[in-house]
Amino acid sequence: MGQIIFSLGLSSVTIPSNSNQFNQEECNFYFKSLKSASGIDCVRETFNASSGTGSYLLTINSFPILPQENNFFHHNGNPDIANFKCNVSRVDNEFAMSPYCSVDDVVNDDLPGTF
Repeated sequence: MGQIIFSLGLSSVTIPSNSNQFNQEECNFYFKSLKSASGIDCVRETFNASSGTGSYLLTINSFPILPQENNFFHHNGNPDIANFKCNVSRVDNEFAMSPYCSVDDVVNDDLPGTF
């Protein structure tokens, strides 16, 4: 089914797009490798075993003391929403609903973010 690439600044993580291959424990494990954020909680909110589709809620609770930054990417604990990227071009879409990511800033507008 493919892969999804989620990035924050200079750091990225590549995850399976099939929920059968990516449970909640694996989601938490994968996102621990994101060097530009820490304290990430992942919750698999929905899951359809027959289609492999699902939705996840990621919450970034903190950022590392020495995040992966440079003169082009830096923040003071609340990165600009434009610094979050999600690439779904590696997902083989065999379902009616196209894969997508949605990133929201709960510090500024109290809306949940999902991908």
